[in-house]
Amino acid sequence: MPFRLLPLLLPALLTVLPLSAASGEDPPDQAPPPPQDLPAPPPLPPELKNSKPEGPPPDLPDPSELKRQLEQLEELLSMSPQRLQRLRQTIAFIAKMPDEEREAMRIRIRQITETSPELTREINQLEGWLPPSLHSDLSQFWLAATPDQRQGVRDRLAALENEEKAAYLEKTVRSFIERRDRVFQKMQESLEKRHADPEDP
Repeated sequence: MPFRLLPLLLPALLTVLPLSAASGEDPPDQAPPPPQDLPAPPPLPPELKNSKPEGPPPDLPDPSELKRQLEQLEELLSMSPQRLQRLRQTIAFIAKMPDEEREAMRIRIRQITETSPELTREINQLEGWLPPSLHSDLSQFWLAATPDQRQGVRDRLAALENEEKAAYLEKTVRSFIERRDRVFQKMQESLEKRHADPEDP
């Protein structure tokens, strides 16, 4: 490039290049914008400021019970209209049953539904504490009892001495026999009354 053109180009180059680049220095950092004041939150009302947080409500649903109800609802939703109609008739029939008939039916049903190898082995073990005449009643009692009732008997037997276990178990089974016979007798009387007077619900 002819040297005589350099004086003509130099002013144009200086206007394009930043002054800092021409001097070889880094550009100074730009200062951050000044912070702006945020509005203060409104004060709490006195009734909230002076009150203590409430505890959970006492009537929270039991998660296991809620799950069981949802499963029942799902089963109902999957039924055909014909099955729902038969189920409604069954529920209406049970609703009219006296308490003693329901209890008698529950005892008989649990004898079938609760039978399992584990409970059968447990019954065989418990029979060793009772005379043979009570073995059949023991089996009915153990299968008709709820899981909590069976566990209560297990805990009680574990806390007793060997000579006390037989007396406690026999007393428990005989108490069941008295209640069972009383329920079955009332059920029989209710059925006979219903047959004698069909109009009586």
